[in-house]
Amino acid sequence: MKKNNIQNYVKPYSNSIFTKDKYSHVYLNSDLIITFSSEKEILIFLSHLRREIDNLILVSNTTLIDIYKYYRTAWYYTNQIHFDNFKQIEENLNKIIKYQHSPNANFFIVSNLEGLLKNQIYLIDLICEVLKKNKLYLDYKILKSAKKRLLNEFNSFFDTLYKNNNIVLKKALF
Repeated sequence: MKKNNIQNYVKPYSNSIFTKDKYSHVYLNSDLIITFSSEKEILIFLSHLRREIDNLILVSNTTLIDIYKYYRTAWYYTNQIHFDNFKQIEENLNKIIKYQHSPNANFFIVSNLEGLLKNQIYLIDLICEVLKKNKLYLDYKILKSAKKRLLNEFNSFFDTLYKNNNIVLKKALF
């Protein structure tokens, strides 16, 4: 099983005169900086984050299987769905795994998760439109439930990040 390896964080700089520098930080994207007072808290958070991201990758992959299945059904009825969207989804999934050891892994992983979600939702909506238009209601409902499952997983992931009481948004730091 492929697993991510998010482990990048900034250690505190105790000689600084700024209070914010006395905490450890995890940078997840340009707007999301999570601060911790101890290294133990950061390691616990990162292990939880890795498990959550692995779960999101698994759910995204399962949803991609559903999307492709119903894409083949919808393909017969239309030519507006392009295969390029599948390539973008594959690229996002591969980048999450490929760049996990880079110094900016946190940025790559979170931004590619967001891109992955956007591309999958876009494809699901296109395919659902074709299925509903051609009265393939059972397939339409199944794909809609896959979209709901995907959105629930991603929403719970991002809600957990943003509702964490250790979060400091970048704008608040300056």
